Amino acid sequence: MGKGAGVARSHRITRWLRRDRGATAAEAALVLPVILMVLFGIIDFGRLVNAQIVVSQAAREGGRAEAVGASASTRASDAAQGLGPVATVVLESCGDEPDPEDHAHVVVSHDFEFVTPVVALAGLASDSITLDAHGVMPCRG
Repeated sequence: MGKGAGVARSHRITRWLRRDRGATAAEAALVLPVILMVLFGIIDFGRLVNAQIVVSQAAREGGRAEAVGASASTRASDAAQGLGPVATVVLESCGDEPDPEDHAHVVVSHDFEFVTPVVALAGLASDSITLDAHGVMPCRG
C-alpha cells in the first residue's frame, strides 16, 4: 500500500464526517427542546416540593404556637420566611381554659409560582398553584 492510498482513505473519512455534520445538527435541534423541558421540569418540581415542605413546617409551627397561646400567624410567617407571603387561618383555637381533648387547628396557604413555563406548556397547571398544609396540635391545659 503506497502513500497515495492512505491519503485517499483519509479524504474519504473527512468527506464522510462533513456529510454527517448536517444530520448531527438536525438531531440536536430535535432533541435539545426535549432535554431542556425535562431539565426545567426537574427544577420546578424540586422547588415545588421544597415549598410544600416549608408550608407544612409553617403549619406545624402555627399549630404549636396556637396550642400554647401565642400568635399562630406570626409564628407561621416566621417559619416560612424564605418562601414569601403565606396566609394563615386558625380553624380551631384553644381558648382560655381548654379541655384535654381540644386541639388547635391551623391552615397555612401559599401561592407557588413556577419559574419556567414548562408546566403551562405541558398543560398540567397554570403559572401558579396554591399549596395548603394543616397543623393540628393538642392544647396545653
